[in-house]
Amino acid sequence: MKLNQDIWLALNSKNRKRIAEFFIHQDFAVSEREIGKLLDIPSMSTHRILKDFEALNFIHISRVGTANVWKVHKSSYACRVFAQWLHFYKSVSSPFE
Repeated sequence: MKLNQDIWLALNSKNRKRIAEFFIHQDFAVSEREIGKLLDIPSMSTHRILKDFEALNFIHISRVGTANVWKVHKSSYACRVFAQWLHFYKSVSSPFE
């Protein structure tokens, strides 16, 4: 598990923010392939992001049959911090608007 990592490093790309927001707003287990299809993100990028989020204890993996499914840890510290940061990020208006 990664500790003391800056929130900016965990959410430093558009795809990372989209996947984090997806997990914060849903409470069901979903496979890697489904996440990629729903958010239109390449499968390798999805895999790398999910592994990083798992190391932060934001999500966890489990087996269902032959598939790996991912689910958010709602009680984890990372989930609370990500939710607060994404809420703040959405409330800040772009200087170009």
